[in-house]
Amino acid sequence: MKVLSGISVLALLIAGAATPSFATSLTPGNVVTPGIVSANGSILASTGVTSFNFGGDTGSVEEVVAFNSTNPFGANDLAFVYQISVTGGDIVHLTTESFNVPGILIDVQQTANGLFAAPTTAALNASLTSDGTTLGFGFTPPDGLTAGMVSYTLIVNTNMTTFVPGVFSLQDGQTQNFDGFVPAAAPEPGSLALLGTGLLGVAGVARRKFFRA
Repeated sequence: MKVLSGISVLALLIAGAATPSFATSLTPGNVVTPGIVSANGSILASTGVTSFNFGGDTGSVEEVVAFNSTNPFGANDLAFVYQISVTGGDIVHLTTESFNVPGILIDVQQTANGLFAAPTTAALNASLTSDGTTLGFGFTPPDGLTAGMVSYTLIVNTNMTTFVPGVFSLQDGQTQNFDGFVPAAAPEPGSLALLGTGLLGVAGVARRKFFRA
């Protein structure tokens, strides 16, 4: 995983946010259809493009944490963004854990602009378990994404401003887990000061945009 330096973050904080063209609120126990938007933004952290190979399913996936131009909660609130590319077999679901953060608000979107590859296939739905823990994107059954398909870029907008390491998964009967990122409650002021000091001591880390057309 790669986390950008405090200097880069300070630069990103000044980026403005466009008025969202489509917002789809996701609350515990519900299933919605993610709105399709034209989005762009700046990446704060990335897993990098990660290969998968399980149960005859192959391909690659990436998660990033970003400031997203279509986040309805604000320009400095965090979005958790995913894209899947399938080269063999099929993928039906992507799920991510630990979204039951106190006070969290969630909005789901998708875009035909690619995070790392040109998308071909939109998600059918997004869901959140009744306890608010597990958030998922589903693709059209029974096969979902098949060889040669690339998912739309899947966006989970939140009103959170901090994140921590977490886990996300791909499923097709079997499951493969990946190291990723999840939202977190804001740290106590003392911890926040220590975090700021550490970030300002790191320099020279490149930054990039997300959602390449």
